[in-house]
Amino acid sequence: MSSPSSKSNLPKPERAPVPDRLPVMVLPGCTLLPHNILPLCIFEQRYRQMLTAALEGDRMFCIGMRRADEEPPLPANGQPDDVHPHMTVGVIRACVANSDGTSNLLLQGIERVRLVQWHQVRPFRIAEVEPLPSTGMDHPELPCLREALLERVEEMTQAGWDISPQLIQMLRQVDDHQAAVNVAGFHLLRCPDLQQELLATDSIPGRLRRLLQALQQVRQTEQPEE
Repeated sequence: MSSPSSKSNLPKPERAPVPDRLPVMVLPGCTLLPHNILPLCIFEQRYRQMLTAALEGDRMFCIGMRRADEEPPLPANGQPDDVHPHMTVGVIRACVANSDGTSNLLLQGIERVRLVQWHQVRPFRIAEVEPLPSTGMDHPELPCLREALLERVEEMTQAGWDISPQLIQMLRQVDDHQAAVNVAGFHLLRCPDLQQELLATDSIPGRLRRLLQALQQVRQTEQPEE
């Protein structure tokens, strides 16, 4: 399992205003959660154009997970319905252009949004989006849920799961409950559909409960990595 940054280096989501129209990179089997870094290789022509537009603008685009492995034909109404409506806005933190026209970049998730409608489909997608504020930030149950999460992770470590010490340290030290659940969910869950469930959950206590359930399910159905 990959390692997050420690508390002192934990990426903090950008607080610059998020536009209501943003390019969208649609990927099968990939969910980005806020507070996390996603490395990407840009090689398709449409996404090269998207990247150029983003770098010339606010350096932001969304990651949306496709519902199926293959891209379906465009419906007659011009509004594809093949993407989960809950997406994450990312900001380009670093980008290296290669001699063959491809690019490698690091995208940091900064905010949850909901897809309202498609503003553009070709050559690359642009969506109208609305922010999804998280709720329950001061819920009295949060400290207990955080402690339960740490205990679950330590149990998995003792059972042979390869969980980085940096992640465990972050769960012990970071004060931001939302950052904790997002980073833990991104690094501990192998299933993008489960990560998508976390992304779609507005309540921070609800997100923590769902993560705890998912980790219990993982322990029962999957084997630790060799």
